[in-house]
Amino acid sequence: MPSIDDRMAFPKQEAAEVLGVSLSKLEMLIAREEIAALKSGKNVLVTREEMKRYLNSLPAAVLKDRLAAVAQRKAGAA
Repeated sequence: MPSIDDRMAFPKQEAAEVLGVSLSKLEMLIAREEIAALKSGKNVLVTREEMKRYLNSLPAAVLKDRLAAVAQRKAGAA
């Protein structure tokens, strides 16, 4: 069996794990056509390239609340 680094496509459950989302979230993304999936018999597969494309389409996270809390703690410790 190929290692995860060699595989070209993943079943839905594994693709969800690789992406760090729940299976239901992945299914919603597929239904909304935000992630393209392939059908092979009964299997639904998501390619490595499609997962990379989806991740690259996401905006950068800005943790304003978290940064404000850290700044307040530092100010209180000074």
